[in-house]
Amino acid sequence: MNNPRLYTIGSSLQIRDAKEILEQHMHKLSWGYGEKVLDIGCGPGTVTTSILQPLLPADATLVGCDLSEKMVAFASAMYGNETIKFRQMDVSKPNIWDEWEKEEFDKVFSFYCLNWIHNQRFGYVFIILVHAYLESH
Repeated sequence: MNNPRLYTIGSSLQIRDAKEILEQHMHKLSWGYGEKVLDIGCGPGTVTTSILQPLLPADATLVGCDLSEKMVAFASAMYGNETIKFRQMDVSKPNIWDEWEKEEFDKVFSFYCLNWIHNQRFGYVFIILVHAYLESH
């Protein structure tokens, strides 16, 4: 899907599920001052800004990323500000962090991202890479 407006119209399932999961599990997370949060597969930014961001501490910064340049441009134009940024990332690459300058994140979220990865074996590797990244930081 590379049409942000169409995706936004048809994303009620993603919004519902993300909200339900976050409501069930956010209280289990501990938060430090000024944490950086990454939302992988943010699409047009709807879930990132309307569901995830309101549940974060006020001093947290949030980065949403997506493979689609159109989704990232739409999200940046609609929702980008000093505490929410959007960037392009291809999670199907062996080292997903190569394209970015050195950045550290304290928490990583991802909703309905793995279904867009064509090589599902790499989807499993992707989860391991993110886990290893969080463990090392």
